[in-house]
Amino acid sequence: MKSITTLSIIALLFCICLLSCSEDDANTGNVNPCSENSVLVSPTDYSATPSYQSSVVSAIIDGDCLTVMVSSSGCDGSTWEASFFAANPQTSNGQVTYDSRVDIINLEICLALPSVEFVFDLTNLQVAGSNSVTLSIDGLNSDLLYTY
Repeated sequence: MKSITTLSIIALLFCICLLSCSEDDANTGNVNPCSENSVLVSPTDYSATPSYQSSVVSAIIDGDCLTVMVSSSGCDGSTWEASFFAANPQTSNGQVTYDSRVDIINLEICLALPSVEFVFDLTNLQVAGSNSVTLSIDGLNSDLLYTY
């Protein structure tokens, strides 16, 4: 009887241990705080992207993340997809600058003017030998400094 009780207790403890762990606990070190949207450094795509499809309302950098608020005609913006393109970096007075542009795919046909936030991972813009780059975003009145 004593061995059955001991086995029951061990089995119960084993089940509790299994249920108390989760996959999220093991993966917290690899979480990218930005979204899956990376900045694409492509002079060809940058040049081919029209700048009139949307208006950049605001942009802020937080760590390696760029949050851009864009506005365009449409219903509510829930179906929009966005890309962020940068031309090749230019250096002037020791500061690296990227000319950049937001491109949205907007198939909505409505007369409203919604604004939507998109978040982009800026790590593709890091330049070896520098700890910051300037982003000159089409449609934004001032440049942004990305420090890494």
